[in-house]
Amino acid sequence: MTLCISAVTPQIGLVASSTRASHTAPGTREWLGPREDRIGTFSNVRRVGGGAHRGGWAAAFGAPLTWCTEVFDALKAHPADDVDELAWVVRAVTERFADTVLGGRIVPPGEQHPERWPGGIVVVHPTPLGFGRATVYGNGEVWGREFFATYAPPIEFGTVGLPLEPRATFERALLSDWTLGGALRAVGALFHRAYELTGREAGSVGQLVEAGLLRTEVVGDRWHLRYDYLRPMRAVIIRDASDDELAQLVVPVDALPFVEATHANR
Repeated sequence: MTLCISAVTPQIGLVASSTRASHTAPGTREWLGPREDRIGTFSNVRRVGGGAHRGGWAAAFGAPLTWCTEVFDALKAHPADDVDELAWVVRAVTERFADTVLGGRIVPPGEQHPERWPGGIVVVHPTPLGFGRATVYGNGEVWGREFFATYAPPIEFGTVGLPLEPRATFERALLSDWTLGGALRAVGALFHRAYELTGREAGSVGQLVEAGLLRTEVVGDRWHLRYDYLRPMRAVIIRDASDDELAQLVVPVDALPFVEATHANR
């Protein structure tokens, strides 16, 4: 399953997710690289609407691909910095998904929080003082806006979740280096550690990671948001890369257009 995180510092906001858009060698299953034909469909890091000044990034966790696709499509028309609006959108998608796709809620036995079915999203967005983040569950519950980093671990880690050691190491690294390179190396180290903890199986949790990043840039006497995307890449490569190498791996992307009155039909 998917490991999904979000984190913010005064200079950067990011979401990152493991992805199974990988290509392995027959027999040995040695990792060869991302499958280009799967990146668009299976990418779990997507832009959220809001235009040049109110947009953001989101990643989904714990939910079927069909639900994730519907949520990502819906979020394109809503500003990322209006988390309450995003929560309403996620809940509406969940209700429609349950009725039209599944014919009702199908909650696995033993689910710890059945009210949060079928999963959720993490989102990062700009604020007047930097960047903010939130977790939004399928029922529209908003959680964790007060934390600078959160983790949505996969079922491979069981009910205890992602162990404290990799989380603490990631947070120390992120807080000690707010640059793009520092943030990405911290992400790479975290996901590679998750890969190690799940047995180093080719294509397993953490081996291949993608990320969406928000930064501010000043051009002349004005600032603007910069949106960067790290295409699926082996976590260990990200962890060990130099600043210059990481700058080559990151692709700048345009913000999604701002849509007026997105909540008019509430």
